[in-house]
Amino acid sequence: MRKLVIFFISVYMFAKNDVYVDYVNKIINYNFNLDIQKIHSPFFVPNTKSEIKQKTLQKIIKIDLISIFNKKAYIKITTYLGNQVIKVRKRWVKIGDKIATCNIVNITFTSLILNCGNRKIIKSVDKKIINIKEKR
Repeated sequence: MRKLVIFFISVYMFAKNDVYVDYVNKIINYNFNLDIQKIHSPFFVPNTKSEIKQKTLQKIIKIDLISIFNKKAYIKITTYLGNQVIKVRKRWVKIGDKIATCNIVNITFTSLILNCGNRKIIKSVDKKIINIKEKR
């Protein structure tokens, strides 16, 4: 094997015609044509131009009830555009106030009832906080 490799290297070095060089290349490379321009490093990231279609993002409002005191409710209003938070605000509301498209219909000791068009949404306070027993 060593003699064969030395023979091909010597023919390659002393060849004055391109015919011998092509012949040796075909034997060594098993007749594969190597295109060096297409070979890249393992960490190569090609530049891809992808067309991103504009999607219409929906504005979503999430309401969380934090506490209720004296017929007023303290709520947290989180506004989303798609899946990104735009605005977070907290405020006290009473019966008859309007939050986005919803009206506050009733405030009980443990829940807040919203009327949004033809739907009713009931938000309740966390029950674990209300039922704490006092130690004597």
